[in-house]
Parts: sequence; structure tokens; C-alpha cells
Amino acid sequence: MSKEDVVILDYLNYIKGYRYELFCISKLYQTPQCVIFPNRTLEECQDMNRKKNSDDQYKDEVLQALNMRFEPPESKNRWDSTLYVINSGEELPLEEIANTLFNKQAPPPNKSTLNKPLSDTTFLHDIDKTTQEILTHILSLQNNQLASNEISVPGASEKVKLIRPVNLAELRRWRQQFLTYVKMHPPSDASKVSNMFVEYINNLIL
Repeated sequence: MSKEDVVILDYLNYIKGYRYELFCISKLYQTPQCVIFPNRTLEECQDMNRKKNSDDQYKDEVLQALNMRFEPPESKNRWDSTLYVINSGEELPLEEIANTLFNKQAPPPNKSTLNKPLSDTTFLHDIDKTTQEILTHILSLQNNQLASNEISVPGASEKVKLIRPVNLAELRRWRQQFLTYVKMHPPSDASKVSNMFVEYINNLIL
């Protein structure tokens, strides 16, 4: 990926955490991005699925499960912007999309997307331990009904904005996504990981 390439990721992208990860990659390379959402009802998707070759069809229970888990993109989320919602029968606004990709100013990188060389050989162990401690701390406060809207976590000056309850499955998924990203784009200092993870959680907990 580079500023000169156009990457079309034609995939489900139904989890907002994954779209946020893609947004971070765009910021890392300082290149604009957009989200194109073909807005269809479950019934329309089932009908299109039935018209496919049998080898390419999704099982109906899989479609139902995807529909239940789907987190629609929202233009207010910066990782979903610029958002183009395409309803049935509508054409792609090709000129607008091209203008977004080629003329829009790219978002600047921030501390959680800067790619710096890894110098500490124990880094992977450190981030695994650090993120697990934060996850455990959040769950412990929730389970003991001690969580407030903003909570402090070990090793971070930033606070987790706990605007709603989060469950173990969510936190585990977010932690795994974060670990995957940080392993690809490690910071120069492992001490920054706690604040980076808190920032990552705060972006996904909306």
C-alpha cells in the first residue's frame, strides 16, 4: 500500500473494529479512504444469494448470523468517513468517490499509527501482558459494579471512557485486533502501549 496505489477491499467489513483498523492503516500511509455501503435488506441479500451458483452460496443460517452481527457504517464515525450509502437501484457516484480518493486531504498519522522500528526483543511479551492487565481491570471493575464513565487503568494516563457496559467477548476481540495491528506497526517504546490500547478501546466503544 502506498499513496500512489488505489486499493479496493471488496469484503464484508461488517465489524466496525475491523473498519477502524483499516482507517488506521490509511492514516499510517497518509492516504485518503472512503467506505461504500451497498444498503440492502436481509430479504434482498437472501434473494441475491439464491441466484448464485450453489458452490458460491452462503447457507441461510450464515446469512442470518451475519445480519445479527452486522454493525452498519455511520458517517459520524471518522473511520467510516467518507461514507457512500448506495440503495437498491442507485448508481455509484463515481465522480464523488474519485474526488474523495484523489483530491481529499489525507488524515494525519497519530501516536497510535506511527510506524517506528522495534528495538526491544521483549516487546511482544510486554504488550500481551499490558493489554491483558487492562482488560482484566476493566472487567473486574464492571463485575464489582465499581466502574464509572471514565476509569483509570494500569500504566495509562488516558482514561477508558466506559459509556456503556462491555462484555468479555468484545474486549477479547478488540484486544486481538489491537495486538495484530501493533505487531505490524510497533511503537518505539513499549510504555506507550497502554495509552494506545485505551485510545483504541475508546474509539470502538461508541
